[in-house]
Amino acid sequence: MFKDAGSCAIATTFNLSESDLFDAASNCVQDSSTCSDSGGETSSSAAATALENANGCYITLGTNEKVMGNFVTLNNVTFFNTNQPSTQSSGCDSDLGTACQYRVNFDDATAIADVNLSGDETAADRSEPHAGGGYCTGSSG
Repeated sequence: MFKDAGSCAIATTFNLSESDLFDAASNCVQDSSTCSDSGGETSSSAAATALENANGCYITLGTNEKVMGNFVTLNNVTFFNTNQPSTQSSGCDSDLGTACQYRVNFDDATAIADVNLSGDETAADRSEPHAGGGYCTGSSG
């Protein structure tokens, strides 16, 4: 998520780098048990302050996990799908990998519901795997 300055003036260039954004991967804003000194946030309130001072936020996906298709934001909830290919031990295996649908709060990339029914909203609740794996990219065979 990138923050819009809200100005009607036409900007010539606006460059952002990863260091300008808040790393929301740990979900420290929502789940204080994930806060640590390594990310610079020692509490949920410190993480919320860091997020407020950043130009946006991001979450890191799993190894080789890629966003498939477009995202949509409705009522402050952003939806997007990913695919994470599996490593195949044999050329005869048919494995489409792991497909997930993410649902995160637009403002801070926190979970919107206790998807895994653990009793708390955590980083694990930001996505839900789909049985069978894979995602169609729109091409027909």
